[in-house]
Amino acid sequence: MHQLRCTRAFLPLCLGALVFGCTENGAVAPPPSSSANSISSPKDVLAQARSDSLARGLAIALSDAGVRTRLRDDLRDSPFALHALHLGSYLRGNDGADLAVKAAAGLGIGRDAFIGLVESGRELELVMPRVLDRVSWDGRDDLDVVGTQSTFGERRKARHVSEPGYKVKGLATVVRTLEYSPRPYVIARPAELKFPRDPESLRAASPKHAWNTVTTPAEERALMRENGKRAVAAMGPKSASTIAVPDGPRMLIMCGEPNEPPSCNPPPPPPPPPSVIPVGGGGTTLSPIMTKTYCYSVTAATDVDNDRIRDDCEAAMASNLAPLLNIGNEDWVPARQPYWAASRNPDRPDNVQIIYALSYLRDGGFAFTLYADAHEGDSEFIILEVVNSTGSKWGIIGATLSVHFEAEGPFYYFTGVHAGADSYYWDDLDYPQGPYPRIWSSLGKHANYRNRAACESGSGLQDSCGGDYVGGQIIAPAWRNLGNYYNVPAASRNIATQLIHCTQWVGPSFVYGWFRTGQECFWDTNNDRFSGWDPARPDAGVTPYWKIFEIFGF
Repeated sequence: MHQLRCTRAFLPLCLGALVFGCTENGAVAPPPSSSANSISSPKDVLAQARSDSLARGLAIALSDAGVRTRLRDDLRDSPFALHALHLGSYLRGNDGADLAVKAAAGLGIGRDAFIGLVESGRELELVMPRVLDRVSWDGRDDLDVVGTQSTFGERRKARHVSEPGYKVKGLATVVRTLEYSPRPYVIARPAELKFPRDPESLRAASPKHAWNTVTTPAEERALMRENGKRAVAAMGPKSASTIAVPDGPRMLIMCGEPNEPPSCNPPPPPPPPPSVIPVGGGGTTLSPIMTKTYCYSVTAATDVDNDRIRDDCEAAMASNLAPLLNIGNEDWVPARQPYWAASRNPDRPDNVQIIYALSYLRDGGFAFTLYADAHEGDSEFIILEVVNSTGSKWGIIGATLSVHFEAEGPFYYFTGVHAGADSYYWDDLDYPQGPYPRIWSSLGKHANYRNRAACESGSGLQDSCGGDYVGGQIIAPAWRNLGNYYNVPAASRNIATQLIHCTQWVGPSFVYGWFRTGQECFWDTNNDRFSGWDPARPDAGVTPYWKIFEIFGF
């Protein structure tokens, strides 16, 4: 029997059936499969076939280094939420022309036919949905491409843990979208954002930037603060935080445009801070001598980890202000070995930030996937921002909480669901027992929430904080200080001098009946996963902590 070939003569058949993808010699090939996904109806099959075909075409086009660089720059300069591109409009514009032509050629069809394929279903956006990818992908060929005609909510409801996709050059693969994938990816998905009229013209006219990634850590940290404000606003009035939340998606506004401010002069500087800065729970006096002047006056002997904070001060802050972590009595995988690190905040150097690397041995999986996505290692985290309130009193002025940081998530403002991390002000948190906040950990998945209601609200991929919970302060002794690496000039960075580089698991884990042994290296940039001290398992691993430390400047 002859194989159908991807040629113009067979275009009607190609767009209906061949869209599953072609082999390297041009023959029809079925789409890559994922055991966690299921497509039932003929309509679903055809929709996935179209998406699979356009993903393969885009992947083939992106084998060209120049096309990849162009895409990186255009994503970077997009003014829309998450730097998304309106795919149809972009491919019809000047900047997306090469991508459209080469994607079409890769499928053996014309440019117009390829754009017609893109526009034959739902309105699509092309987006790099994960923070980890946006701050690190610089146009290299270690990129996967996913296409889908299903919204994020529909894929979640259908228990899609992963999606079929393609590596650059068109080699079929499977991309984990609801858990950690070590390779960056872009996804053509139904638009989460209501794009304005003629989005490509607006994007093309937006300011151009110089950095060689899609975003910068500073921009992502600012977006986390914005997402935190939206999350709080969605649940009702705040107690004291009064910073206004934008009405719509963050966009770059061209100065002097019609109906826009005529000038882009910066606003006047904020008023000087009060003599006593309000902090969560009233703050705490670490020691009478630990004033701001004392803690920030360092020498090589008093600041061994080179983070510009005296070692005795940061140890006292980490221990005395450690969050009260509520863990459910019904959590089936609670074992963890937490560590911490401190540094001066890269956005507000007068403040201290402390990250609690919770380091769970295992992620228990989502109930809606029947726990099929359970895996070794769970690198959730909590970051506290600490200020000197007055004299020798220090306290918490804000917190950043991880919620499935490694997973795809749509833009919070439009969907009510957000995967990644959100930042909150001190008065958006609960302080039931003192100067440290209470944080809720979702059952089995260990996503961190500022209260039980937020956990149960639908945010974070259907997490649950139901049942009985018990709280205890996170253990943060001085000997579990990991050190500091990314908050110093690149020339001064040395993994070998970190206070803790590699660690052993120091206790048993009777999860599923085995005794856990193994090693984790927190600062090893050659390590692509945090595996919960079980690196021998081939499916083990989530976001390595060093990638998180890099984004936040530890």
